[in-house]
Amino acid sequence: VDGDIALTGAGTVTLDAANITSKDVTTVGGNITFSGAVVYDGAGAVAVGTGAGTGSVEFGNTLGISASTGTAGDQDLTITATTGNVTFTGVATINDNDLTVASSTITTVTGGIAGSTGSVDFTTVTRTDVDGDIALTGAGTVTLDAATISNKDVTTVGGNITFGDAVSLDVGTVEMGTGAGAGTIRFV
Repeated sequence: VDGDIALTGAGTVTLDAANITSKDVTTVGGNITFSGAVVYDGAGAVAVGTGAGTGSVEFGNTLGISASTGTAGDQDLTITATTGNVTFTGVATINDNDLTVASSTITTVTGGIAGSTGSVDFTTVTRTDVDGDIALTGAGTVTLDAATISNKDVTTVGGNITFGDAVSLDVGTVEMGTGAGAGTIRFV
């Protein structure tokens, strides 16, 4: 994707095996589906959003954000689904970049999220379903609203972990930790 995809109505966007190079993908209430693996290797922030409508955003396979080529975190991805849902089916690898869900009703992480010093920040109305490990190997930060965690871990190595709203442990054992670093775990 070498140019912005910007639908002005509720049309849908479906992409397979997308390679995004710093371009936005937006609709006004229509669903956005990435059915194959997504690679983002541009040199700038990207927005994927469905506007104020009920459209959802789904990553049906892996999401890979390449390590920054210039300034750390220069390949941030922000997703806005407002009253729709956001789903990460495969592993999302963020390296030193930020993965933000600015708004959604429900965000689901099935394959997990891996990274280093990037941040994971999900703002949801109903809940964030954590059905895959969130593991940052550096001082990256994790902020989740209304998390329901199902037998998966949320860890960093020195980065803060913050849970907004109530947290539910759905099934199994859950590890939350910031490693040997200076990170803290907060429930706000």
